Amino acid sequence: MRKPTKEFLAHLRAMGTGELRAFTDTLSTLNFRRLTELDVAEIGHFIRTDGCTGTFNFYLRCCIIHDWWYRTHRNLNGSLVTKLEADRGMRDCIMAHSMWGHWNPMAHWRYWAVREFGTKAWE
Repeated sequence: MRKPTKEFLAHLRAMGTGELRAFTDTLSTLNFRRLTELDVAEIGHFIRTDGCTGTFNFYLRCCIIHDWWYRTHRNLNGSLVTKLEADRGMRDCIMAHSMWGHWNPMAHWRYWAVREFGTKAWE
């Protein structure tokens, strides 16, 4: 999928809670930890994600959810999220889907990378 334009990102961020909820209400759940593969694919299509930007698509579902937070600045319920909450959410998602749990080095590496280098993507 191609990278979204600045105009598209501005459009996503300008959407009101009601507009975003019109989409998220079509998902099987608003709990990002319980989304089906179809839900994740629908989210990816809606926000035009490229997956795990600049790295391998390991834990792709976590990257797509993280991109939702970055592109909308909201959770699936429509409430605002901070960059820190989004970054921690991705780290926790990777840990939850890994046999190593908290000790997964990729979770910590990706968390560090988005904390250090993700500000431009957030803004």
